[in-house]
This record gives sequence, C-alpha cells and structure tokens, in this order.
Amino acid sequence: MKFKSDFCIIIATGFLLAYANYFTIMNLFMPGMIKDLYLAFLTVLGLAPLFFRDRKLSKKQIAVLIPWALLICEILFNRNQDLAHGYMQFFVRTLAGVSIMFMAQCGFRWQKHALSAMTWIGMPNVIATYVFLILPGLYKIMIALYGKIPVGTSGGTAGYRAGLQNHYSQNGTLIAFVLMIMGGCLLYYVTEARKMHYPTLVLTVLSFGAIILTSKRAHFLFTIAAFCVVYFIANPGQILGRGFKLFAAVLLGAAALYFMSFHVSAIQTLIARFMTAGNDSQTRTRFKMWALALELFRKHPVMGIGWGGYKQVYAVELYQDWQSIGAKYLNSHNTYLQLLCETGVVGFLIYLWAVLGTLATTAKALMYKRSLEPWRRKALYVSVACQIFVLFYNFTGNTLYDYTIFMYSFTAMTGLAVLRGTCAAEELSREALNPDLTKTTYPGSLIAESES
Repeated sequence: MKFKSDFCIIIATGFLLAYANYFTIMNLFMPGMIKDLYLAFLTVLGLAPLFFRDRKLSKKQIAVLIPWALLICEILFNRNQDLAHGYMQFFVRTLAGVSIMFMAQCGFRWQKHALSAMTWIGMPNVIATYVFLILPGLYKIMIALYGKIPVGTSGGTAGYRAGLQNHYSQNGTLIAFVLMIMGGCLLYYVTEARKMHYPTLVLTVLSFGAIILTSKRAHFLFTIAAFCVVYFIANPGQILGRGFKLFAAVLLGAAALYFMSFHVSAIQTLIARFMTAGNDSQTRTRFKMWALALELFRKHPVMGIGWGGYKQVYAVELYQDWQSIGAKYLNSHNTYLQLLCETGVVGFLIYLWAVLGTLATTAKALMYKRSLEPWRRKALYVSVACQIFVLFYNFTGNTLYDYTIFMYSFTAMTGLAVLRGTCAAEELSREALNPDLTKTTYPGSLIAESES
C-alpha cells in the first residue's frame, strides 16, 4: 500500500486546527487522558511522512529546523516541572504545538488549501461574536455550557466579547489569526494583483470589527502593527512615499474610530481601556507577574528554574485565596520573560533563533520571490503577518505556553512549505508517469537545482 503523505497531514492538521480553535468546548466532553491521546496521536500522524517517506531534507531546511529541535530538547530535558507535577496537558500541548513545525517538511498538495482551511475553521469565532452582539439572550447557552460566566463578559451581559470561548482573550487571539489571514490575502490583492477581491475585503472588515468587539487592546494594536510591517517587507521600494500613505491611513482610521465611539459602545470601551492602560488592575497584576519572572531570572540566569516552573512559583508567591482555583497556576503573560525565567539565557536564545530564523526565511521569500504562483504569494503574506503578530503579542501573551502555539505553528509552517517547491504540478506529473513510485525526490531539491 502506498504511503500517502498529504492524507496524513490533512487529517492531522485539520483535527488539530479544530481543537486549537474550540478546545474550550471540546475539553468539556474529553477526559484528560483522552485529550492528551488526541493531541499525541494526531501529532504523530502528521509527522509520520517525515520518517516513512519524505526523509530527505535540504541543508536550508535542516538549518531552519535545528533551533526548533533544540527547543524540543529544552521542553523535554530542562527539568520539566509540568511532568514533575503531573500536568501532562501542558506538556503534551506545548510539545505538540512545536512539533507541528516539522510537518511543513512533508507533502505538498495540502499547501494550496491551507489558508482556506484555517479561515473557515476559525471563522465561526468571528460569526459567534456578532451573533451574541445582536442576540444577547442566546449567550445563556454558553453560560450553561461552561457552568460559569466566561471571563471578560461583564457578568454575561457582554457575552459577544468571549464568543464561543470561555475567556475573551482567547476569543480575541483566535479572531486575530482569522484577521491576519484575511488581511494578508487582501494586502496581496491590493499591492500585487492590483485589484480588489471583495469577498476577502468583507471578511477582513468583519474580522477587524470582531477584534474591536472583544475590547482586547493588545490584539487590536498588534494586528495593525503587523500589517504595517508586512506591507513594508513586501514593498521595500519607495519607503518614504509608502510610509506617508500608511501613516495617513492609520491616522484616518484612528479618527474614524474616535468619532464612531460616540455611537458604538464597543469602540468606546476599547478606547477607554487604552486610556486606563498602566493604571487598571489588570495591568498592575501583569507588572507583578513580570517582576516575579525577572526576579527568578536574576537568581537562575543561565538555565532558568526549569520548563513550566513559573506557574508553580506564581501559585506560591502571587496567588491569593480569594481568587478562583482556575487562576492558581498562571503563566507570566510575557513569553520572553517566562523563557528567561524558566530556561535562562540559553533557552531564550534558542527560541529567538527559532522564531527569527523562520521569519527571516519566509520574509526573504516574500520580499524577493515575486514570480511564485498567486496562492503561494498569498501564503507568504499570511505566514509573515502571523509570525510578526506573535512576536509582538509575546510581550503580553503566553504564545508558547497556550494554544496560540498551534496557530503560530500552522501559519509559519505553511509559509515554509510553499518554499519547498516552485511547481507542485511537476511532482504530480512524475507520479502520473510512474504510479508505482515509492521514493519521491524531495521538493526542496527542486529549489536547489533551479537556483544552481
């Protein structure tokens, strides 16, 4: 029986994407062990082609994967506190999320449909936000489902902020990735195709509106910043002129939001949260969390306190009895500081090597490989945009420690995957001429041959 690489990747990534978007609901019906087995099995399935068929890697691919492999070693062997305290969910989740990066090295048929799959799997989060805004009475269903009032919904009266999730921050993050996908495609149409694709425009506007409705400051600010950076990466010429246009567009957008805030309460709430940044209780709590991470880093600067150790210290140092038990073991809400705290300078530099190396590879292709097919160019726009968003969001979010790692890895790996071959049709033609083919010339070698 012929091993089907793409089938394994499509099944694995499809179910992992569904879980990453709706784990809060799925966890209600999946016991802990079933949940861990679910993630572990699908990760192994997605990685299987790497070991059983597509085993030849180019030097460039190996160079990108080395730091990710070292990061996995950090998770496994740097005194993993999650395993030591029996928190298999945290361990399996992070390991599975990082391992997704290696799935990019397998198959090629799935790549063309990756953006559509990520969009439509995540789009119900956008739709639900509007549904609960228009029909607030329906939100009782979500309260009954979770058995509690989700965080950030003002006692359930603003259920649209959390949507289908049990926390409004999680809803904002998932919507942000839909926005980055739609906005990345829209940037391609506007700057390269020189035409407007109205379905993409509509979905971009709807996603951006949903971000505003969540009232999440970081998501609102960092998505805009990511689009600005991607715009300059993809269009490096005439920086001054393009910069002026971009500045004018942002200024007009800010003015429009200000005037709309007098008529739309959600926008007014978002602006009010920006005005109180630094003084509200949420920000003050973050400052304490960051201070704790820095203190632990100063005591253990080289190797840190061990992977997953911050949560244990937080439970002792900052958790208070009046808080809910669900808030006892929290991450630091700053990926960089938590890495310094748990893995020291060594793990921190490994992570930077991994994310910046992946970004450099895809950003360089976005800047210079302009002859690629349109769907590949769109994939690069989206991949770079999502990676930059995560680099920004790392300052206030746990992107490596929660389910955001899945969304990051999916978008980053898609960008890497489209660079492995410049024409999938050549591979299909070879297999059509030789249906009994059991060993495939790795698509990455086509790039090396064409460049030489």
